[in-house]
Amino acid sequence: MKVIKRFGMMVFVFMVLFLLNSTCAVSQTLVFSGGQNDKWADLFSRFEQEHLGYTVKMDVQPEDEVWLVEQMLSQSADFDLYRVSTENRALQTLSAKRYLLALPDNVDIKTIYNNMLPVMKKTLLNADGQPSGVPISVYFPYVFKENPELMAEIGLTEDDVPRTLLAMFEFVDQWQDTYEEQYPNIVPFYIANGDYIGINSYLSIVMEMYKNASIAVTGELNYDTPIFRELLSRVDAYTVPVTKRVVGNQVFDTPDMQNCLFYCSEDNLSTFFTLGTSTWMEPLAIADGYPQLQPFALKCIVVNPFSKHIEAATDLLCDFAQYPLPVLQCVLSPDLAQPIERTSFKEKFAYWTQTQAAALEALQTAQGDAYTEASQQLADAQAFFEHLEIEKYKVSPDMLQRYQSKLTPYLFACGQAGYDTTLLADNIKALVSQYLDGALTADELIVKLNRTVTLSVREDAQ
Repeated sequence: MKVIKRFGMMVFVFMVLFLLNSTCAVSQTLVFSGGQNDKWADLFSRFEQEHLGYTVKMDVQPEDEVWLVEQMLSQSADFDLYRVSTENRALQTLSAKRYLLALPDNVDIKTIYNNMLPVMKKTLLNADGQPSGVPISVYFPYVFKENPELMAEIGLTEDDVPRTLLAMFEFVDQWQDTYEEQYPNIVPFYIANGDYIGINSYLSIVMEMYKNASIAVTGELNYDTPIFRELLSRVDAYTVPVTKRVVGNQVFDTPDMQNCLFYCSEDNLSTFFTLGTSTWMEPLAIADGYPQLQPFALKCIVVNPFSKHIEAATDLLCDFAQYPLPVLQCVLSPDLAQPIERTSFKEKFAYWTQTQAAALEALQTAQGDAYTEASQQLADAQAFFEHLEIEKYKVSPDMLQRYQSKLTPYLFACGQAGYDTTLLADNIKALVSQYLDGALTADELIVKLNRTVTLSVREDAQ
């Protein structure tokens, strides 16, 4: 009887301990500062199934490197994993503080790093030269594109494409006299997503491209140079203050990208391969004698060294490496890149094949409105088949070849210089806005820009 009672008591104790452990396990939450993103829902669900008792919570973090550095300096454990961009100085600052943990010796992480483009891989290494972040996305501040169909319509070849920013401005200046009357619906050059409204985006691209060229050539950022003054003067005719622009002025209209002969836009992973009938150009140099640069920044995930769940957080980090987005691999590595077909292509192909056959048959006997409708259906079907590669692929073999030949040789990493801080960028933008509104002359702008750069570098060194 005593043995039975003792056995019953042992069973009761084990059950209590099991329930307590289960309760503790359920309370474990990994907090990922990645914002809300449905594309990772399956990955998180898989992780939670493999790590019973853990849930992954996503929270939004400020898009500011200062916040992240402050979190680390205060040894905060509020977040277990951080989403970090190489666009600013955050990773460099954390690396100098020895806050970037080396990634584990994981086969999936090795696959990414062993095949990644060297210029991209370098941005994710810590102070000891070890991989510290798993890339999850890419950002291009600007990418130049051309429309081959419009070029053929006008009679331009690749040899006619401007190779420098100054040459592009010259092309725009000559457009009105040379082509505008014959091609009134074509926009010669447009810059989308600039920092300043309307055609003032021309000034936006000047500021961005000059900064990168200056850093690449001299390692410094000095605005009091002949080339910067020339660039500023060339776009002066377009830098109309927003408050004084003419309503309806075509210069300020936002055109359909398919009507743009050349255009420039910022791109992230979700938009980079969305080209339509356009394709990438080689990046423009600012002027003859300057390098062609294609700026980029990676977004990556790092483990918080002060997390209370480092082992689980590292496991989740490895999952990001094990299940990378195929479109990201197309950007990171020519060896891992593979064409990506659209899931809807087969269904669309069957639909337009049937529509084309039905339209051709109907046109043999149709009259009036029925003939018009069948003609339109046939035209739509033919348009589909004329752009079959665009319809079939999200990332086509031609896209991969062109990306690797036109852009990757000129990749230039943002955020690697002391001038790449959010605060300095905001201060420069404020000064340029004053210039646009007529509050500063060109000379005054240059003086204030250099003074702002000097103060920013001095503060960063302290």
